[in-house]
Amino acid sequence: MMKVLRLFIFVSILFLFPLNFPLNAVGLAREKSEQLFKDFTNNTPSTKLAQNVTSEEELIWKNGALGSLSIALLEIGDRDRSLDIFRSIEDPFLQKQTLSELVLRLTRKGEVKLALDLLQTFSLGDTTLLAGIFRSLMVEDNGDRAWEIVQLMNSDDKQILLLFLQAAIDNNDYDRAWEIIRDRQTELLPYINLRGMALGFAEQGNSDRIAEIITVLDNDGDRQDLTLLVALTLTEQGELEQALEVVERLESPLDRVEALGLIGLKYIAMGEGDRGEKEFDRLNKLLPQLEANQETDAVFKNLASSLARGEEFDLALKLSDRISNPSLKTETLFYISRYLGEAKQFDRALEITQNIDVSGLQEIAIREIAINLAENGDSDRALKLIQSFSDRDETLKNIATTLAEKEQFDRALKISEEIQGTEFKILTLSAIALQLQQKGQLETAPKIREQTLQLWDNLTESSRKDYLLSLIVLPFLEIEAYDIALEMLQRSPNVEDKTNTLRDVTYTLAEAGKMTESLEFIALVGNEIEKIGVLIFLAIQLDHQDRKPEAIMSLTNALSIAGTLEKKDQKALLLSSIATRLAELGRSQQAKEITDEVLKLLQL
Repeated sequence: MMKVLRLFIFVSILFLFPLNFPLNAVGLAREKSEQLFKDFTNNTPSTKLAQNVTSEEELIWKNGALGSLSIALLEIGDRDRSLDIFRSIEDPFLQKQTLSELVLRLTRKGEVKLALDLLQTFSLGDTTLLAGIFRSLMVEDNGDRAWEIVQLMNSDDKQILLLFLQAAIDNNDYDRAWEIIRDRQTELLPYINLRGMALGFAEQGNSDRIAEIITVLDNDGDRQDLTLLVALTLTEQGELEQALEVVERLESPLDRVEALGLIGLKYIAMGEGDRGEKEFDRLNKLLPQLEANQETDAVFKNLASSLARGEEFDLALKLSDRISNPSLKTETLFYISRYLGEAKQFDRALEITQNIDVSGLQEIAIREIAINLAENGDSDRALKLIQSFSDRDETLKNIATTLAEKEQFDRALKISEEIQGTEFKILTLSAIALQLQQKGQLETAPKIREQTLQLWDNLTESSRKDYLLSLIVLPFLEIEAYDIALEMLQRSPNVEDKTNTLRDVTYTLAEAGKMTESLEFIALVGNEIEKIGVLIFLAIQLDHQDRKPEAIMSLTNALSIAGTLEKKDQKALLLSSIATRLAELGRSQQAKEITDEVLKLLQL
């Protein structure tokens, strides 16, 4: 059973990656897997279950092949045959995905009316497909095409309009959404989260749009909340005089305290300490007007944390003293202790941890101070602080890694000797080796890598070895130390020790468009179908980087491997996926030859 579920997830991802489906492959595959599990295991005898598993494997590959071929034919211009083959897909899941991709591709080609006819004929009122198509077009910066669909379907249909607006908002296209909402307020406002939109405009630094939203709000409380948001947005932009003008329109003393605290911090960050202190004075004068309650506690917590980050510790502690909720007060003290530690005020930081009355949080706070102490050269005091910690090995790893990042390698290695757990020691030595490599310590780095790999060799469980190897190898890819990563992957002849690591590495390289390196690592992958999947994905990334000759070379390699496959449905799916990409790269004649081969293969 698990074999079928893994196969379905793999085919879904392989099918979706090359074809740019807007829906989440793994999530949908999991949804399908759960359905299969219920269907097959509900009082099913083991013999019948085995037969069903075999049947379902064949169905996945067959329908995947039909879907992939349908899209390839559309891409080479054989629209009628493409739609005929689409209609023959039996699996509802893969038919849904193929329909979505056909509609998207037709829309991109300007055949919007045909796309909608197809969607309305086969979607059977399923709005999730339309929502997915809107999202995909928005992500492609093709909002005009998405709006064309709305107009052709019915721009007066509230449900369609709301799907379009949600896609625009999800893609942070708040301007496009707001222009429509503003013109049809009565109809749409009850369904729109204006506060959420205002927050989106705040992230974009668009205080003018937030001011427009305020004008359509009926509730005074909402208007005041968004007025505060305008003040905070202007503060973040450094428009402090304008922010102070908006503060004068705030009726709530608490809102004024929040805004003045952040404005004061911004003035100090901009080198105007006197102006910052002036706003802090205004803040202090407002404090007696505030009563202890849940809202006040929340504002004081956030503001105190921000003040501590800006090293305004006295005012931060003053606000923390006024927090009535014990849990929020503890959390606030945690953040203040963290920033005191970062400011190297260790004694004061440790003193505050004594007032953190949640043991787990107190331990985290002390651990962070210990890391700062070690970084500052006081490793002995750091070790003494964490001596009795439950997560001592993890803390030692963090300290050693921090020291290595600061090029304090002798101290880092000394700390690593204190680690008792093998896995934590492996990860710590690997992190130190990585830093040594980056800093040009090319004599010491190989020795530490060898120590790391010797410990890894001694592990016995393949799944753990695979997991740890991925954590060891991937950081070396990030610094482009490909020869080292390859050497480490070749360490063990046992494929089970590195199955997932190989997949992670090859896709990471493919995503970066590293053609030569990808091919070298792909050669280590044992499964031919997965090799093809990586090569197709590599071609996509190379195409995105306008490296078409290399993308074609990657597809040519995939084509060569696909030709050796024996099972016709597997071969058909992969050849069709390759043909689609070749057509997109301008190799329509070659793509047509491949689809002709697939049609013969499937006897269509």
